Amino acid sequence: EQLTQRNLDTVRRICEHWHELSQEEFRELCSPDLDYRNIPIEGDIHHGPDAAHAVLARFGEKWKVRLQVDNIVGDERVVLTERTEFFEHR
Repeated sequence: EQLTQRNLDTVRRICEHWHELSQEEFRELCSPDLDYRNIPIEGDIHHGPDAAHAVLARFGEKWKVRLQVDNIVGDERVVLTERTEFFEHR
C-alpha cells in the first residue's frame, strides 16, 4: 500500500509539473522502463525518462501550461490518469 501511494504521488507530480521539470528530475521520478504514450496520436510512444522529457519539454518553450488531474488510479505496477491540460500560447 505504501508503494501504491508513492506511485500515485509521483505520477500526480509528473502530470501537474511535467512542463517545468528538468531532465534530471524526470530521471529521479521515473523508472528506466517508463512507457510514455502521447494519446491520442497513434504510435507516438517514448521509452525512458530522457525520451519522455525530450518530447514534453518542447511544450513549455512555446506554451504557458496548466494541468489538473481529474482521476488517478493505480497499484504497485501501473498508474493511469485522466487529466485536463490548458495551453496558452506565449
